[in-house]
Amino acid sequence: MKLPEFIPDTPGIYLVGGTVRDLLMARTPTDYDIAAPRPCEAVAQRIARNTGSRVIALGKPGLTTYRVVFGGLTFDVAPLEGGRIHEDLKRRDFTINAIAWDLNRQRLVDPFDGREDIGKRRIRMIFPENFLSDPLRRLRAFRLGAELQFAIDPATKAEISACADSMAATAGERIRDELMKMLACGRCRSYLREMDEAGLLTEIFPELGPLKSCRQNSPHDLDAFEHTMAAFSGAEKILADPEAFFKDPGRGAKRIKPEPARLKLAVLLHDIGKPACRSKDANGGIHFYGHEAVGADMAGAVSQRLRLSNAHRAYTDFIIRNHLKPIHLFNAHQNRQLTRRAIIRFFLKSRRLALDLLVHAMADARGKKTHPSAGAFEPFCRQLIDTYIFDFQKKSKSPPLITGHDLINALGLSPSPLFAELLSRVEEERLTGRLRSRSEAIEWVKNFIGPQ
Repeated sequence: MKLPEFIPDTPGIYLVGGTVRDLLMARTPTDYDIAAPRPCEAVAQRIARNTGSRVIALGKPGLTTYRVVFGGLTFDVAPLEGGRIHEDLKRRDFTINAIAWDLNRQRLVDPFDGREDIGKRRIRMIFPENFLSDPLRRLRAFRLGAELQFAIDPATKAEISACADSMAATAGERIRDELMKMLACGRCRSYLREMDEAGLLTEIFPELGPLKSCRQNSPHDLDAFEHTMAAFSGAEKILADPEAFFKDPGRGAKRIKPEPARLKLAVLLHDIGKPACRSKDANGGIHFYGHEAVGADMAGAVSQRLRLSNAHRAYTDFIIRNHLKPIHLFNAHQNRQLTRRAIIRFFLKSRRLALDLLVHAMADARGKKTHPSAGAFEPFCRQLIDTYIFDFQKKSKSPPLITGHDLINALGLSPSPLFAELLSRVEEERLTGRLRSRSEAIEWVKNFIGPQ
């Protein structure tokens, strides 16, 4: 087992957990977890001296971990739980993480057959009570499964189900971190499904529960929950390989690079407003008027619960609140009513999130019985992607035709809130190709505001 030479081999010091698991799987770890007898700060200090780094103390007094960062590697030194390696390992989450490497004796310590479980590619609990000591481990089982593409052991899954509602006291940011790591994995839809079967998905997202009994309108053949899962699957397929997904990829397909975890969370929550907005007309037709705005507001509460960053909250809100916009553009296109101005306004409003919104829309369409207009929607979105990247983005990087100084100096206007609207409208006209010079822009403003 090849290890960094500057890790001390003093008796009683062990590599533990995911570090050993990754080494056994021939994966190169960037994080090295080390367990040592108390007081363990001296071990961290030795690593720091050997690497010319410094020690950072993390956590509360009595629960302190000592971290050393060097050359892109992180070393965390923590005290042995229970004072002995076997005591430490039995308190961990899963057998594949309850393995240690004795640095002094150069031997594996594997009391719970974690190496065998690695070979069988399965996630297996050590003791049921370990879920009670830290309920977040219920979610971590599925996160590790998605990350390693391991199966969840049936007895472990049953115990996860038996611990219903135990996550209530778990800090939102801890749930967020595990969840986003899971969503960042390329293939996690099947693990979301298993989470749902175990009751954990709706425990974390109670807003998803009502979707299961929410029948939808045409062109849906699935209830709102199954549609969401199908859309999630569609998103994963697109994100896995955009060029392969587009059978005749436009140039823009190569530049589709949304952050997978953020986009997939938005897909998961995009229709949570439907049950509250469901209505029927006189002919029995089902409608969900305004569900995107209601859903965005509900997602705001989810974001707060998970302690998402302000930027992440804004992203989720924008995608959900605007997720119907691409289909509205498509409908106008089908009716031969789509104008370049409408497309430019869509891009101006969406800006850097335009591509994410279009990918979301394609995933959403893949969750329906039939794609809009027998598959014409995706080529339409591909064309919008190319237009955005190779037309709108290029032109929007050019200097504006006029600025606020022009409004003051050339037109004699006094600074006011009207300036923002005027400059925005001139920019819109420039991007649609109607205005091409400063003089044309000034003349346009004169006509717009009329005699003063």
